[in-house]
Amino acid sequence: MAKHKPLSQQELDEVYYFIDAFIISRRRFCSTAEIAAEKKVAYARVDEIVNALISAGRLRIIYEIPKKVRLFAPVHVVESFTNSRPLIPWLPSYYFPEKVKLLSESSEVQKQMKDFEQFEMLLTSTGKDLANAVGHTLEWLGFDVSITESEGQHDVEVRDGSKLAIMEVKGLERHARIDELRQAVDYHLRKSAEKENVEILTILLVNHFRLKDPSKREPPFSKEVVQAVAKNYNFISLVATPSLYSELGNCLSGKQSREELRNKIMTRQLDYRPS
Repeated sequence: MAKHKPLSQQELDEVYYFIDAFIISRRRFCSTAEIAAEKKVAYARVDEIVNALISAGRLRIIYEIPKKVRLFAPVHVVESFTNSRPLIPWLPSYYFPEKVKLLSESSEVQKQMKDFEQFEMLLTSTGKDLANAVGHTLEWLGFDVSITESEGQHDVEVRDGSKLAIMEVKGLERHARIDELRQAVDYHLRKSAEKENVEILTILLVNHFRLKDPSKREPPFSKEVVQAVAKNYNFISLVATPSLYSELGNCLSGKQSREELRNKIMTRQLDYRPS
């Protein structure tokens, strides 16, 4: 009989943050089956993790059909629901002008908060959530963006005027290896064959060691990847999401414009360079 493996804090945190990111990016709750499918973890193991998070007071059940389906959410999400009240249809016509002004300001603040939440997901997320966060960020910068993430496709495509770039986006709990590079090279060759006489930049963008504090992460790319790009695949740009996040901070603080950051991305000024 196989020995039961105790739950680790990393497993608990990973599923908790996955659920939180899922709700933020997709605007709906997720089930145990969806977590198991997207994270490629056994359903029973996910169920055990969710039960532990519920027992610890970090998750609450939103909806349940016993032995069939459960939907759940972090406690902070549930509490935000309980603090809201239904709106009587005729009441807004009686709002004082001062409240209307505040509501307008609040709407703008919420929009900006969504931007910040998507920027922060560059440092934590993986899969579709990371691809969507990258797409949102690039749109904010002024790129024309298409999310192309599907089986056998690169994840993101961007245009800046006549310039074209495709991106393969990876959220990893390790550094990027040759397999990730090969995938990016394959997508580059396919796109180049499709768009003859068009110069294409292919970016391998990785959120490496994504559960760690960015300041404590190991290098984003293996030595083999760096050497292979330098020797054979100089059409591949290697970029780590913490570098992009740092550059966004410079845009927000006024140290550089969004146009300047777009140019940095397209001219490979964010490329990873081993220290």
